[in-house]
Amino acid sequence: MKKRVLLGIAWGFMILFLVSCHSEKTAKSNRQTIRISQTKKDKKVTKNKIATVKNKKTQAKPWKYYQQPIKIPILMYHSISSGNSLRVPPAQFAAEIVALKQAGYYSLSATEAVKAFTTNSLPQAKCVWITLDDGYSDNYSAAFPILKKYHYKATINYITGFEQRNGYLTVEQMKQMRATGLISFASHTVDHLDLNELPAKQQWQELDNAKQTLDSQLNQNTQVIAYPAGRYDQQTLQLVKKCNYQLGLTTHPGLAQKSQGFYSLDRVRITPGLSTEQFLFLVKNG
Repeated sequence: MKKRVLLGIAWGFMILFLVSCHSEKTAKSNRQTIRISQTKKDKKVTKNKIATVKNKKTQAKPWKYYQQPIKIPILMYHSISSGNSLRVPPAQFAAEIVALKQAGYYSLSATEAVKAFTTNSLPQAKCVWITLDDGYSDNYSAAFPILKKYHYKATINYITGFEQRNGYLTVEQMKQMRATGLISFASHTVDHLDLNELPAKQQWQELDNAKQTLDSQLNQNTQVIAYPAGRYDQQTLQLVKKCNYQLGLTTHPGLAQKSQGFYSLDRVRITPGLSTEQFLFLVKNG
């Protein structure tokens, strides 16, 4: 009888022990499940936060439309090197890009510039349009790395007939630059002749052939023409419109605005030797 009681007590302890172990194992499993679930939840939340931040960064800002006519500084560069009044050294060019960035300027592409003038709107209050005339090879070797470093846009007004000349951009270089989304290409005619001295037929050939070449080589719709040496006449303006250009750039000094006419916009000439203060004064005042 005594042995039976002891045996029963022993079995009772054994059952309690097994139940306790099972409960602990179940609780541990539940804790692991909760941790795994929480980890997945945390990862999902983190992923969503990253996606939200990324979307905020990449989402285009809405353009603001203005009642008063907008004014935009269109900066006019040529070669980014040294030697004469049309050549701005790379160090100066870099310093000016940094100055623009620190001053809070947004750099426009050619397409954005067309939108800005034709709709009287801007992506932000302070905008600048950087242009480089002729298409020198140093636009690729010197200017392009600086623009990439600071993620600034620029438009190169290219002389299509100079493609095979030494010291000018090749089509392959142009394609590489354009693929980054930072460099736009506009027309600077075929042979860089003074348009106002040419008969209508030759003017048309200079204007239209250059546009067709750029459209074909770069798979784009070339919308901007920069007049060689700033020379043009009333006949030029009619032909430019007929060629379906949207904007025409001159060498007249000043800030560009609608009152000048979309085919005769002023620009701000940038010369070598400017201080940062002088440069920013020109950007602001023309």
